[in-house]
Amino acid sequence: MPDDGIEPIILDSVGKTPALELLRVAPASPDTSRPPILFLHGYTAGAWQFAQHVMPALALDGWTTYALNLRGHGKSGGREKVRSARFGDYIADVARAAAHVEDIHGQKIVLTDHSLGSVLARHHASLHEVAGLGLISFGDIGIGMQGFMGWMMQRFPVQGMFGC
Repeated sequence: MPDDGIEPIILDSVGKTPALELLRVAPASPDTSRPPILFLHGYTAGAWQFAQHVMPALALDGWTTYALNLRGHGKSGGREKVRSARFGDYIADVARAAAHVEDIHGQKIVLTDHSLGSVLARHHASLHEVAGLGLISFGDIGIGMQGFMGWMMQRFPVQGMFGC
């Protein structure tokens, strides 16, 4: 593990699905009664927004945390197709990462998210049991949601209305 405590994990590509990067920060003495936390970033962000400060702070309190880089972000594959990535592609990325973390820990995850990540987390939680959901907003959520919903409705007019 690097000196900063952030451990990169690469989930291999599966078929046409690109490899995905997870960043992990584990405490020196993990509290195994606490579920692992999986952070989901916004559309133009990445796992880095959680890895530098939030995840190490939680590790000091015994939490094991992960942050997913969706396809085309960070060191996840798919950068060449990020502009054509569909909402369903991101849903699949979250499902893969969540299943991986749950398999390692043997318990359901807490999803904590920002912007696009919050829409993905709510969708995932509507289909899969989770230990909890949290929303972190960096900035004006109204402006962010207006922009996101405009983007959603342009790309997925029917699905956008239903959040899927």
